[in-house]
Amino acid sequence: MEERCLIQDKEFSVLTEMNAVMIPVFVENIQHVITLVAVTTASVLLDSETNFTDTSELCQSVCDVDKSICGGGVCKNSKDGHECVCSSGFTNYGHKQMKCTEHKCDRLLSESKASPASPELTKLTSLMNSSCLVLSQSESVWNNTQVNGEKLLEAFLSDLDYLLHGGFNDNDIVSALFRIVVILLKLTGHLLSASRTRKISTKADVELLVKRGNSPPEGHFMMNISGAQLTSNWDTATGNTYLGFTTAALLSYKGLDESLNCCFNHLETQQKQTFKINSKVVTATFSNYETTNLKKPIKLTFSHLTKKNEKHMCVFWDPELDGGAWSTHGCTTVRSTADQTVCSCYKLGSFAVLTALCDTGDCRPTLNFCQRGSKS
Repeated sequence: MEERCLIQDKEFSVLTEMNAVMIPVFVENIQHVITLVAVTTASVLLDSETNFTDTSELCQSVCDVDKSICGGGVCKNSKDGHECVCSSGFTNYGHKQMKCTEHKCDRLLSESKASPASPELTKLTSLMNSSCLVLSQSESVWNNTQVNGEKLLEAFLSDLDYLLHGGFNDNDIVSALFRIVVILLKLTGHLLSASRTRKISTKADVELLVKRGNSPPEGHFMMNISGAQLTSNWDTATGNTYLGFTTAALLSYKGLDESLNCCFNHLETQQKQTFKINSKVVTATFSNYETTNLKKPIKLTFSHLTKKNEKHMCVFWDPELDGGAWSTHGCTTVRSTADQTVCSCYKLGSFAVLTALCDTGDCRPTLNFCQRGSKS
């Protein structure tokens, strides 16, 4: 059974059985050996080589030591240690020893409903709604989280392939697509049992990371997909609220750059200057819900579709600009070569790299066929 001991205001987690066990404990970098004997719901501290031991001191159940360990749920002792039984409106996504947190489906769905309804997005919207419905149900539905996560990811990529096959000519629909992709990536990440998952489909390449534990993960991480690389740190991915897990996802679209060679009217341009996308379009998202003003920037490295020593700029798809348009707000171009461009961005969402064309001489403007409200 998992027990948590309090010794001189220091917590230690140990596994006890119905006999005496010797465990090493590190206090102030000095190893001490403590003998424990398991009794029903608690373990009594009998002896120690240190002078802070009292034979009346108890090694308590983790449920008694940490009243907040289950968050929005009830902590119960079990043969495997403890488990959290979540209250209505809270979930630990099938991981019984994880803290129960308020599920975000209502918030996510309300954000997606701000987008116009579109027949093109029916499959992805239906998948998103049904996935949120499962998350809001009782814990009995979580018998196999690996299968759930894998199936959801496969269904998501299949529906995305179908949608991307036809292309786009409406920036409102593109903005709605990006919102739904972010929601489904958030829903999928914590359902996967593997800490790193990479999937490649006909029209997309995605990598998902998940870290679980009693405390937020620390350090840097890197993600690689076709055409792009993301570098960030776990505290940025976690944000101000730790859910018992932290996820990160990076997805690139095959061919979407061709449909989105448009919507440049909000970029500062010189006379006779136009733009063309010279990278794959990618979407980056974390479990952190504060996505528009990160405390630390993420670094995105894009491989160029065409290797040229041209001027490049990093851009972000802003759905608030006339239904959707490219913007440099929140992103800066760190450096650029003929092969790649490195971007630094204080937000999450969908990004690309543009090539500036026609700085000098006569040229034709790039056709802007991304029209708001038009239908294919």
